[in-house]
Amino acid sequence: MTLILALACKNGIVMASDGQITAMSSSGPVRFPSVKIREIGAFTLWSGSGELGFIQKIEEAIEGFPIELKNAGLEQIRPQIIRAIHSIRAESLGRHRALYGKEEGASFADVLFGDYKGQIPRILHIDRDCNDEWLHEFGYAATGIGDAFAYTILQNYEPRYISVDAGKVLAFRVIGDAIKIGAFGLGEPIDIWSITADDKEVVKSGCVNTTEMAAIRDTCAAWRQAEVETFQNISGRRL
Repeated sequence: MTLILALACKNGIVMASDGQITAMSSSGPVRFPSVKIREIGAFTLWSGSGELGFIQKIEEAIEGFPIELKNAGLEQIRPQIIRAIHSIRAESLGRHRALYGKEEGASFADVLFGDYKGQIPRILHIDRDCNDEWLHEFGYAATGIGDAFAYTILQNYEPRYISVDAGKVLAFRVIGDAIKIGAFGLGEPIDIWSITADDKEVVKSGCVNTTEMAAIRDTCAAWRQAEVETFQNISGRRL
């Protein structure tokens, strides 16, 4: 079970995910911590929901790309990524058809890519049938269990007009609330990654550390409390 979020902010990209992977054992499902967001060169992050083995094959294909291509940015690497995922999906469908006489039930992945190069944050979505679409003008994207709930929350905000720092707080709250309400069985840790640039346009990519995550968690708690107090003031009575 997975929930992935991507935000195209005014000065960079934010991606967030739950921090658990579910694997099947002889006695049933087993959950364990895992980092689901991955890097491609210096400018691109990606993650996906779906079959773990399918996602691992995508990772292997991307790791085999030349370093120059990985650092070329998402617009340049997009055709190679699409071809790789299409090949993996076709193999999955063919194998499932040979074994079971049908394509239904074959392995798949729904994948999000976030990129920040040339001062333009971009989000690319590739669905289970290998259809691709740019979503950076939309400003956000989600995939996995609870994605509909995440979209419901995000439609109240405009990530394109907020900073990466504010985007981290928004991502933490959205994915946390979506997990609690729309994705039973998931929970923390929540991983948050970002790509941004300093005044000299040096791109920086990285995962939020423990200290920053604690500050984000405190900010979200204050945000929720402020909402309650605002509603109490508007309603003119205590809840």
